[in-house]
Amino acid sequence: MRTPVTLRIDLRDVVVARALDQPGIAQATSDVRLMISNNQRWAAPLGDMVAEILAQDLEQRLPGGSVRRDMAPIMDAADVVMGVVLDRFEADAAGHAVLSAQLTLRLAGMRILRSCRVEVVIAPDGRSTAALVAALSLALGRVADRAASTLSITPAVDLP
Repeated sequence: MRTPVTLRIDLRDVVVARALDQPGIAQATSDVRLMISNNQRWAAPLGDMVAEILAQDLEQRLPGGSVRRDMAPIMDAADVVMGVVLDRFEADAAGHAVLSAQLTLRLAGMRILRSCRVEVVIAPDGRSTAALVAALSLALGRVADRAASTLSITPAVDLP
């Protein structure tokens, strides 16, 4: 029986599209128009919240692993570096929670382990802002699922 590998993961480069990086929650009113709410706001900067939720979600999915956010000293090298570019994180015109992101996982030597698009659409449990935010949180969980499944099947010999 193989002993599980304890991965050290650095979550870096969580980038939110400029149109979404606003205090208000975004909703698409058509295929080409995005409205930012003045009344429904994020509790903190969106990029910080996304990074924090992704780190928590990833730690839940990889028992024994540790996830750090851009704060690790260079001497304490990670096994894997994860980056996410978020270009959609909003309600669409029908009210569905939509997430579109590029996920990149690199080994410590910066060799790309996986780079893929993650597209998620979830119907919220209602039309409220709280229901939308809960659905968007579930969508972020799907990004963590994709990363965790890649890291779970990576042979230990590929890691430094």
